[in-house]
Amino acid sequence: MVVEAGEYRPNGEEFAEGSQQEQSGVNPFDALAEQTRLNVPDIGQYYDMWVGLLSESEGYIPQHLTDTVRNVSYGLGFLFYQQWGEMGYTGRSMQVAFQNRLARHNIDQFTLPYDDAKQLQRAASLVNVEYDPGEPEDTPENVANERSG
Repeated sequence: MVVEAGEYRPNGEEFAEGSQQEQSGVNPFDALAEQTRLNVPDIGQYYDMWVGLLSESEGYIPQHLTDTVRNVSYGLGFLFYQQWGEMGYTGRSMQVAFQNRLARHNIDQFTLPYDDAKQLQRAASLVNVEYDPGEPEDTPENVANERSG
């Protein structure tokens, strides 16, 4: 059998060419969110999923998406930090790992672009953690422009 476009696999499935997003129009964040809705882990596992997504996708997805995944994973670490402290030894281990990650990347202050803050809000809501990204006019870029203008 000859398949002119896409791939053919022995079990009879044919796959179209192009990325999954091009084929379906689905944003990878939406796909992760939907998968998580179906199987919501604890916040430690959920944080690990985001860090894993970053390490596995870096270099394979556009840089702006890599930056967003990185920012959301850092943001989740900050949001979950207090709750980890209430989870006993495992939670304290997560706190130490997060502190080490911040130190390794020389992060002592963290500000998100507004669009990434909206993604963080969505990601946090999947594990029932509230986060308010503020309003677009509250972004550091806009505040700086108002002061200079």
